[in-house]
Amino acid sequence: AAAVDSGAGVLFVVKNYTGDVLNFDMAAELAEDEGIRVAKVLVNDDVAVTDSLYTAGRRGTGATLFVEKI
Repeated sequence: AAAVDSGAGVLFVVKNYTGDVLNFDMAAELAEDEGIRVAKVLVNDDVAVTDSLYTAGRRGTGATLFVEKI
């Protein structure tokens, strides 16, 4: 985050996978400890997975590209 922060802070666009969420939360915490402002967008658009026994919830798959483009 420090490599791309120009003073206004950074934006994390995170897909809703458990590992990604945990790692980006930790990265955000470390960046904030260094004085970097962090905002996070969690993408969970996966309409194929509503209530599955095999996943932790909707993942961010298709819409992530559009979120990053905006």
